[in-house]
Formats: sequence, C-alpha cells, structure tokens
Amino acid sequence: MKYLHIPQLITENGPEETYLTLDEKGIITESGQVEKNNIEYYTINGVVLPGIPNSHSHAFQYAMAGLAEVQQRSESDDFWTWRNSMYKLASNISPENLEIIATQLYADMLTCGYTHVVEFHYLHRQPDGKPYSDNARMGRSLIKAAKTAGIGITLMPVYYRLGNFGQAPVEGQKRFLSKSFDQYKKLVIDTNAMIREENHGQIAIAAHSLRAVDEEDLFKLSELGDELNCPIHIHIAEQLKEVKDCFDYHKKRPVEYLLDLDICDNRWNLVHATHLTEEETIRMAEADVNAVICPSTEGNLGDGFFNMRLYLESNGRFCIGSDSHIGLSPFEDMRWLDYGQRLVTHQRNTFNTSFRSEMLHGVVLQGRRSAGLNSARYFNQGIPFNAIAIDDSHPLVGSASPENLLSTILYSDSTIKINDVYHSGKKVVEDGNHVKRKEIGTNTLKTLKNTGLR
Repeated sequence: MKYLHIPQLITENGPEETYLTLDEKGIITESGQVEKNNIEYYTINGVVLPGIPNSHSHAFQYAMAGLAEVQQRSESDDFWTWRNSMYKLASNISPENLEIIATQLYADMLTCGYTHVVEFHYLHRQPDGKPYSDNARMGRSLIKAAKTAGIGITLMPVYYRLGNFGQAPVEGQKRFLSKSFDQYKKLVIDTNAMIREENHGQIAIAAHSLRAVDEEDLFKLSELGDELNCPIHIHIAEQLKEVKDCFDYHKKRPVEYLLDLDICDNRWNLVHATHLTEEETIRMAEADVNAVICPSTEGNLGDGFFNMRLYLESNGRFCIGSDSHIGLSPFEDMRWLDYGQRLVTHQRNTFNTSFRSEMLHGVVLQGRRSAGLNSARYFNQGIPFNAIAIDDSHPLVGSASPENLLSTILYSDSTIKINDVYHSGKKVVEDGNHVKRKEIGTNTLKTLKNTGLR
C-alpha cells in the first residue's frame, strides 16, 4: 500500500488537504481529510490537479508537426491540402516507426499533463493496402508505446470503407480501409485480444466520418458498441465542404442526419462538430452525446469555432483532444476553448469558474467518459491515482486565494510549471521531465533523421 499526503488537492469543491491510500496497482482505496496514526505518508507538494484525458489523438501525425506550415498567400491552403500532406506521411510509416513516434508523443503528453489518451487509430494496413500477418500489428505498436511511456490508453480501431459520400476510396486512403463491416469487426476483435495479451489499455470503436461509411454501417457500429459496452467516436461537421457534400447526398446536414438515425446516446462522442445550426447544437446536447473539441488543431486547420455557449446553455457535455498534436498543452486548449467563444460572442463568461471550474470539470469527467473510464469525482475510490502536481512557488500561484487558485492556473500561462505527473500512482514525470526523456528522445531523433520523414 502507498499512503499520500496532499496539502492542496483540487477536488470538485476546490482545494482540500487530503490523505489517500493506494493499492499496489495505484488504485485509490481510501480518501479522507484526517491523518491516520502510525502511518508514514509521502507528501506531494504543489497544487495537485486530476490528470487530463486526451480524448482525440492521431499519434502518427505528430511526426508532421510544423511541416505543413510553409505557405504562400497567393496559393490555396486549407484542410484538404493539409490532408494531402498527411496522406503522404501516412504512406511512409512502418510499425516500428509508429511505435517510436507514439512513444515520444505519449511521453510529451504526460509532460504536459495528459495521463490518458484516446487513440483514433486508422493506420491499419501495409502501404500497398495488404493486411499485416498480425491483423492488429499497427495497433500493437501504439499499445507498446503507451506501456513504455507510462500513459493510459483507449485504442479505437476506426472503420473506414468509403472515400466520400457514396464514392470509392482514393489512393491515399488504402492503408485505412476495411472492405466490409465483417472485416472491420474482425479487426476490433483481434485488437481487443491483443490489448489483453499486452495487458495494457482498453478497446473502443469508431467510424472515421459520415463520408467514410454508410447508414447500414452506422447501425452495425452501434450494435457492436452495445456488444462491447464501449464508447463510439466519429469525426463530424469539421469542414464546410463536408457539410455541403453531406447535404447534397443525404439532403440533411451531418449532425442532423446522424441524430435522425436515433442511434446516438451517451456512448457516442462527436469529434469537432464545428459547423452546426442552433437546432443541431441543442439536439446534440439533448441526445447526451459528448462533444470532443480540439482547439489547437481546429485553429491550425482553419476549421472554425464550436458553438460552446449555446451548447452549455443546453446542458451539453464536452471534452478536449490534441488531435494532430500541433499543440500538446491541455491548459492551452482549455484556454482556447474559452477564448474562441469570447471572440465570437464578445462576452467573457462562457464558463462558470470559481472554486470549481465548469471547464475543468467537463474536460476531466467527460474526457474519462469518452475513454470508457466513467467516474463521478476527480479522485474517488476505485479509480487510478492520475494527477498533475503544479509548482506553487510562483508568487501568483502561491498568493492566490482558494477561490482564485484554479482560475490562476488555468488562465495565467506564465505561472504554470508542471513539477510531477502520476499515472496509476507511479511518478512518470519528475521535475518537469519524463523519467525516460533521454532514452525516448534519442530513439525518436535517430528514427526521424534516418527515415527522412521530416
């Protein structure tokens, strides 16, 4: 057993001095405000926040961070031109390269405060489109990377069958494809078996987008979600062209079309959902689905802003992800989740923030839900101790009243220094550095230089 004393633990009610007991797996077994007699406690100093779930990740895209930023105003450059660059990268990633890139990414995520990643994984096949002898080979690389880095992972094999609404796939998509739902289901079964074999992570499922599957596929995906009792994710309404193509094909907008199928419930996670009408926004909230917002990537790709204010007023649920990993700080993405709304509405009160932050509350608890890790509290009994220890020696943090402490950390970027990060009770980041920083960094640098990926 491990006994922790945390003078400033951020709970749903604000900072509290707390004593925790963890079992040998890092699971919280007891929590209280009173110290036990004859127990030697390990004290975690600083302001301790719950670890943040990263609810949307494409690990291989970390290798292209910054590479699509060489532009000329005289040339068109949008999501679709960026996608061509991404396809080129995807065609050159081997299983070995993927493991090394993902290990670096996951270590960097932990350093930034993410303690669990939901991996939206569609790089399934060999570059020529043929399957690997190990059907879950690329997924295995991601699980091994998460084990090495020490991060939790929910691995989602993604169903990708079509190139656009009613159209055949294009050349750049051949590594992503399942020819039928039965073939996809076998991939999910094989991936789940691999996860159990590696003894790390858990399964979820996803459709890449409405343009990559048809209506029958969506009903089968929902049934598979019931069978596995797991979350379901889908990209939706990220781009205006996608909205137009969907309307031209289905005579409905993407979120309108999906909700009209009457298959969405609290297992469903709608990624981006950038371009919605007011009616779609309200219906999303009423359907109890989860909106997965990725502010850094959406800003980088020029997607637009999700209608967060109306969604919150309708009691909608939300979380965040780093997606293409052009930005990795959950604190930056939380700020831009708010700042984007301020720029659109010209108002500063998007979220309720005091002792409890509505924004942090959603990002943590609904982020866990997106990963299949439901919990009612930040640090309740029966869940792993995943936590971020923020340095409180900066005068702005150290002098903040309990009411202003959390808003100082969330909004005052220059004050934030992450000292330590814990996953399942184990310290994986110490004094701002991942515990395997040198080893992982050396492997990644060698790989990226030798392969010419960058």
